[in-house]
Amino acid sequence: MILIINCTNEFEFALIQNEKTVFKKKSKQLKSISEKLVVEIEKALSILKKDYKSITKIIVITGPGSFTGIRSAITFAKTLKLYLNIKVIGISKFEVLNLLTIIKGRKIGVKNIFIENNQNAFFMQRFDSSGKAISVPELVDLNKKKLMINDKKRIISDGERIKEYLDLKKKTKKTNLVEVIGYGIEDIYKITRKLSETKYIPKPLYTKNF
Repeated sequence: MILIINCTNEFEFALIQNEKTVFKKKSKQLKSISEKLVVEIEKALSILKKDYKSITKIIVITGPGSFTGIRSAITFAKTLKLYLNIKVIGISKFEVLNLLTIIKGRKIGVKNIFIENNQNAFFMQRFDSSGKAISVPELVDLNKKKLMINDKKRIISDGERIKEYLDLKKKTKKTNLVEVIGYGIEDIYKITRKLSETKYIPKPLYTKNF
């Protein structure tokens, strides 16, 4: 059974067995997240009549987002790895969007990947067409940062707000160069099935401020 945990902005987890989601829960509340992780996951395992030994792999989202939520999720996953020898993979939201474009065969040159932030700013990281990161993650204020938008440098985001912002600021008329990719927790499972445990080591994603 695979456990997926996402505590970047909300509390979300899913249990997947035999390619199917057997339990899923989502909450906007991140308060007391360390205790909540243990209680809710144990409750889910109890409902399924399983225990922690039934989990063979944990996938944890490493950011960007709530530092407390991310650290709590990673600590929880690493603790299970230590005591039960469970495989753990850490993947960022940037990498999720990047891998989704690759899996779908979208070789679109340089990708400026934006993650929506709660404030009037966006998290951004740049990848080349092969999927390699060519910049470090950063928190950017688009009022202060000039975007290079052309046929070889596209914009990919996890939400519509980037389109609304660019349209409002008259940054580009090439709306076809702005792609919004929505995904669920099951999509995260699909793109991480073949990822290496030694390469995708779970650690909090730090971002540079603009």
